[in-house]
Amino acid sequence: MKLLLFFAVGAAACWLMWEKGYYVIQKKIAVAFIGRRGKNRWGASMTSATGWTKRVLPLEEGKKYRLYYDVNLTDGDIVVEILHDKKIVLTLDANSRTATLPAEKGRYILGTRFKKASGDYELKWEEI
Repeated sequence: MKLLLFFAVGAAACWLMWEKGYYVIQKKIAVAFIGRRGKNRWGASMTSATGWTKRVLPLEEGKKYRLYYDVNLTDGDIVVEILHDKKIVLTLDANSRTATLPAEKGRYILGTRFKKASGDYELKWEEI
C-alpha cells in the first residue's frame, strides 16, 4: 500500500512539474550535455548529441511573443519546434532565427531535435 501511494505521489509531482514547464521529457545520447534554463530562455551546450527533448513552454493566452533562436554549432544540426495541439506551428533552425507567435488557448510544447550536434543553442522569448 505504501509503495502504491509513493508511486501515485511521484506521478502527480511529475505531472505538476510538466504543466509548469520544469519537467523535461528527453531521449538522447551525448558525450556531454549541459542544459540551461531561465525564466524566459532555454538552451544547452552539447558534444555529439543525437536525440530530442520536450517541455511545456509557459506562454499566456492572448499575448504575442517574439522568439529568438541563437545557435553556435561546430558539427551537426539542431532544430527547435513549437507545437500547439500536437501540430507544429513554428520551426526555428540556423536559417530562421526569429519569429513572432500569438499565443492561443492551449498548451505549447517546445521540442528540440539534435543530430550529431556539437556546440550550443539558446531560445529566448519575450512578450511584445
